[in-house]
Amino acid sequence: MNETVIHDFLPYSEAIRWTLQKDYFEQRGPEAWRQRDIPFRVTSNSLAAKQNVLMVLDSISAQQHIGSLNKSDAIVILELGCGLGLFAYHFLRQFELICQEQNRSDFSRLQYVATDYVQSNVEAITQYPHMQLYLKSGHLQVGQIDSARAQYIHRYCTQTHTFTESQPLPLLSAVIANYMHCCLPGRIIGKITNVWHEKHVQSTIVLQENEVQSGSSLEQILHKPNAIDRVKEHGQWIPIAINDVCINAAHQAALNDITTHQANTSFISSEASLINITEISQILHPMAIYLIHDKACVNQNAHTFNDIYDHTNHGNSTAYMVNFPLLLTYATQIGLNTYLTRSPSYTVQTLMIQKGDSSTCQDTFRLIFQNFNLNQHMSDLFRLAHDCLASRAFSLAAHLYEKFIDRGAEDPDVFLNLAKALIALGDTHRAQEMITQGRHLDHFQLMNFDHLDGLVAHAQGHKENALRYLKRALAQERDPNTATDIQTLISVYNK
Repeated sequence: MNETVIHDFLPYSEAIRWTLQKDYFEQRGPEAWRQRDIPFRVTSNSLAAKQNVLMVLDSISAQQHIGSLNKSDAIVILELGCGLGLFAYHFLRQFELICQEQNRSDFSRLQYVATDYVQSNVEAITQYPHMQLYLKSGHLQVGQIDSARAQYIHRYCTQTHTFTESQPLPLLSAVIANYMHCCLPGRIIGKITNVWHEKHVQSTIVLQENEVQSGSSLEQILHKPNAIDRVKEHGQWIPIAINDVCINAAHQAALNDITTHQANTSFISSEASLINITEISQILHPMAIYLIHDKACVNQNAHTFNDIYDHTNHGNSTAYMVNFPLLLTYATQIGLNTYLTRSPSYTVQTLMIQKGDSSTCQDTFRLIFQNFNLNQHMSDLFRLAHDCLASRAFSLAAHLYEKFIDRGAEDPDVFLNLAKALIALGDTHRAQEMITQGRHLDHFQLMNFDHLDGLVAHAQGHKENALRYLKRALAQERDPNTATDIQTLISVYNK
């Protein structure tokens, strides 16, 4: 076995996986989303955006109530890690619709700043026709911010397309981060019989025979797609003085607080996340909110001590389970108000951080989160609907997708999946209606509706049309399992 050492023992936050991740996103750009390398549907959908809009609007009302935001001021909302820009689009769309429904003038002064650390992602957002409308109206601006270097956030903000050194980013009414904190480098901290340790890792990779024979360099191998899946990490615990790995006294106090009753525990502690929260809090309006939606740590206190850490690889990116109790306790330690939702599946949790007087915030917490119940478990319902479709429970799947549409869902995949269920149920006419509506909503061109047209034609016995659509669908299909299904159906026709 040709196991090669990439680097010797280093703190986990300095391991090769973080360099691979940064290089991956910079090289892959928007294709990481378009080719479905990474998941994003849980938060980047119209109903999740509606939930966020309702919370933000309540926060804006609170800011205006105490006078920190005047009714003539711009409402500036910052998104960190916007990726493809799908959430930004849904947020702007829902903000506009809700303001119309509630007869609010807030949309006219909205400035939504979508940012990402990858320049090609930021540039891609400006190319979509439906996004250009918001750019031209001034409701959308884009910029490049590296959330892993949040201590420079003011400098990054002033380098966006709109803001300059002489006209810096004004105070923010809201900040939103979807699945961003779980991708920031973190240290693995452990307490073994009440003694603090840090996990150092040695990273290795097993070379394939053809790589050895061709003399491929380690750098070339690590640049291959999904190289991170092949990286192995061997760990060893190093005793530490806890203050040596903390960014400040609040960080140390938070670590002590969440591990008070545990003699043996381990978890990931991200300095970048805590610095991000610290810096963001300094540019928020009083009563403004920072919404963090992310992979949740199942144990609400800390991970049970072990030698395995729950991280997943998507493409060459790494996502781990965020220790929300640490973020929450740290935010409280630096004088912020916090609220953490609970999700039964732990697919996504929301931490709301609010700046302002605690006695006043207690009242607004109730106001803001009364709207959160609208979609609190929406990700679980989406998963249930998908599972019903996969297990051929078509009637229940169709019922759930119809419910999403009744709630105002404008997501093409909802219409696509409903069409699949309807085709299976024999209602090809209604399925065709869903395909038409879904194709109209597919602004980012992420769906393969030719596949659905082929299935409808197949169900209706139109062989030539079905074969034409299916061949076209196969050429553009990104999911290997779906591609196999399409190829199987084409093979049946060819026989």
